[in-house]
Amino acid sequence: MINRTAVEGSSVSTSSGKLRSTNFHDEPEVPLQITVPKHVKRAIDLKSVETGRTRRALVLEALREVGVPVTDGDIAGRRGAKQ
Repeated sequence: MINRTAVEGSSVSTSSGKLRSTNFHDEPEVPLQITVPKHVKRAIDLKSVETGRTRRALVLEALREVGVPVTDGDIAGRRGAKQ
């Protein structure tokens, strides 16, 4: 378990007290599939249209708000990365 919020490029304490790097640049993306009530999916879809943000961005931003370490780069994703 991580004791501190991870910030890209820094170190965090693990349950053993050791520090580990949190540089997630080269970490692969993996699928995450969940089942939600139909009205929740509809609300996310509508919010996406209203804000012009992707569903992925909305979900990652919400996860960041509850303390999951998510960077702006994570939200942009590889497809959204400007070259």
